[in-house]
Amino acid sequence: TKKNCLPSRITDNTVIELLIRAKKLNKAEIIFNSLGSNLDIVVINTMLRGYIDNYKLKEAIKLFLDCFKLVNQYPDESMFNCLMSGLMRYKQVELALKTYFDVKNMYSNNLKMNYIGHSILMKVFGISKRYDLSKSLFDECCTNKTVSIALCTCFAISCFKSNHIKEIENIKNAIFYTRIKKDSGFLKVLIDGYMEKNM
Repeated sequence: TKKNCLPSRITDNTVIELLIRAKKLNKAEIIFNSLGSNLDIVVINTMLRGYIDNYKLKEAIKLFLDCFKLVNQYPDESMFNCLMSGLMRYKQVELALKTYFDVKNMYSNNLKMNYIGHSILMKVFGISKRYDLSKSLFDECCTNKTVSIALCTCFAISCFKSNHIKEIENIKNAIFYTRIKKDSGFLKVLIDGYMEKNM
């Protein structure tokens, strides 16, 4: 027999994931809380998804915000996407907006987002009727050359709903200069938006 054979982090993560799939979140939490210094970003990500899938949104948000304190590592893009898309899945728009401000306040520039995260945020800002935030995010992505067709589509919806029609031209220019391929979803938003505004 092997001596001092401790479960590996991969095993810990696998067990937690299997327990979550089996709808035994409480047991998964017990193992998670017992890991101590063996915690890592992968296990936290798994537990985060477990909380969201079981509608434990407050616990998910707290875990995300505590990530650096727990493992001395900032949450990555996939964790942010998981958290925000989970909140939107349950139509918790106000909570998603508050969480965004909390995350921004806590992690500042240390949290990197990819195009998926940008698109999710644009949806949050649009539904919240925060055109100022939508515009700021769009300008930031243009500056950083991280514009995507999904981002442009979400921003176009926000512009039409908030009557900032002139901004649509800036969206078209961003697509042209970045050579992003337009898709049917974006074109439909433009057609529907212009028809509704009788332009």
